[in-house]
Amino acid sequence: MRLVRDEEGSVEAGLMFIPTTAFFLLLLQLVVAGSMQTIETMNIQSWLNKSALYGLDGDVTEKIERSSLPGGGEVLTLKQRTSVPRLSSFPGTFDQEEGLKVATLALAVRE
Repeated sequence: MRLVRDEEGSVEAGLMFIPTTAFFLLLLQLVVAGSMQTIETMNIQSWLNKSALYGLDGDVTEKIERSSLPGGGEVLTLKQRTSVPRLSSFPGTFDQEEGLKVATLALAVRE
């Protein structure tokens, strides 16, 4: 009898462990994706600002969209998609071939 009482609640605790772990991994994936998006946005914004100020050329120059301003100058826009590392192997989370990608956007004004 004593052994049965010691095991009370262990099944319920085990059943709560699975969804809690899945929720934690999902939140961790979202945090990593958000951090990667912030880092990539800062990187391309920095590069685009330098390009607008100093006329730098690089491998993403052809991806820059230019819009002329009425008083002279132009608005430079750069949109990129960046891959995010996959932390969990939940099926159906996102496309297996393409992986998880976040969109980044940078704007700069060249006068």
